[in-house]
Amino acid sequence: MSSRYHIDDFMRGRIIGKIEEGRKKTDVARVFDIAHSVVSRLWKSLKTTGMCSRRHGVECVRRMTPAEDRYIVLSAKKNRRTTAQQVANQFLAASGKQISRKTVARRLRGGGLYARRPVVYVPLTRQHRTARLQWCREHHNWTEQDWACVLFSDESRFSRSSDCRRQLIWRESGTANRPENIQKKDRYPTGSIMVWAGIMINGRTRVHVVANGTMTGQRYIDEVLLPHVRLIRGAVGDKFVFMDDNATCHRTLAVQDCLDSEGIQRLVWPARSPDLNLIENVWDALGRQVAGRNYPPTNKNTLIRALTEEWDKLPQQLLDNVLQIKLTLKNKDSPNSKIDIEALVTDQISVANIPAPELDNIPQAVQLGNLVLADSPDCQEPITILIGADYYYDVVTGKIKHLSKKLVAVETIFGWCLQGRNSENQSSLALSVIVPRKFDFGSTKEILGS
Repeated sequence: MSSRYHIDDFMRGRIIGKIEEGRKKTDVARVFDIAHSVVSRLWKSLKTTGMCSRRHGVECVRRMTPAEDRYIVLSAKKNRRTTAQQVANQFLAASGKQISRKTVARRLRGGGLYARRPVVYVPLTRQHRTARLQWCREHHNWTEQDWACVLFSDESRFSRSSDCRRQLIWRESGTANRPENIQKKDRYPTGSIMVWAGIMINGRTRVHVVANGTMTGQRYIDEVLLPHVRLIRGAVGDKFVFMDDNATCHRTLAVQDCLDSEGIQRLVWPARSPDLNLIENVWDALGRQVAGRNYPPTNKNTLIRALTEEWDKLPQQLLDNVLQIKLTLKNKDSPNSKIDIEALVTDQISVANIPAPELDNIPQAVQLGNLVLADSPDCQEPITILIGADYYYDVVTGKIKHLSKKLVAVETIFGWCLQGRNSENQSSLALSVIVPRKFDFGSTKEILGS
């Protein structure tokens, strides 16, 4: 489709002149390479109004004042679940002005508010928060070797119809209702099954299907603890620690007696803490793999087969990456000069793309021979990627480089740190990567795909 453009007055005069010479409109349109309808409208306009020049539109007058714009933004912030139409109705009741929901949406976008799905969290009481904080403090000093002996386990339920709304399709505009672009989904999903599995660094269990019913304490012993957990305990040794949540079937007396008789140490787990269980991220990856198969499951048997096959296909590196190792870089001579971080390796940024900052690369002014990795003082391995940095102002040099719309580089005494940006002037600690000072930031956009 050709782009639309306006004919200037000189061209309009030439077209009218050709017609007045006796030329046919079709011939004139062919000479000037324009549509026949354009020539006809020009001639009709000349006959009816005596003019053939283009009438310029009048600039639209803005009906709303800046104060009214702020009122709309504040109304949405007071109740973030209100709709644009509800905000328009509130504005009508307050000011007497009728505005559309599209106007409300434009004003909200101008104020930095966008319609997004809310993040879902488990409701927590003060007791829950206290218990979770206490648990984190008790395990704050655990090393990588300690966590390597922990088996994280949980049950999850999968159904034939995926409820993941992040799955997108490629389609042309106006083809939403074509059969190939429609996802069939029951209002009340059927054919769901429950599975159990466990993960740990450098290992995993087989995925177990809980058939014909829900998990009970006795089934938990017969189908999970004895055939799966006991084998892992025998392979790891006395340092093995078993993690399961506080589900009723996990906390029966029979289950505890079984663990005691087998010499299996259980990790104390705070209530309402599914976000602390690392296997939840693996369940999410497994569900997306099953939903993305060329031939999605059509019944329970094919669903079980798909879950088993995709579980075995999950790379161990993915499971190891989920198990994040919390470390601390600090300078003993300056207690406040430190960064609390969590190390993580991803496929998007590799050591080959961004070389790891070694201890020798840290300036002598801050090294002084005392810079160590707090939780592993004998470890000389470099940290590749740092996520969740908690900065102290005395480690930031003040130099900032804006790399793209999504990234900004901040220099610290430990090296450059890449961070995400919420806007053009604000930075966020959602993403941070420690890289050497000599790193070429020109290739950052290609590496991160931003």
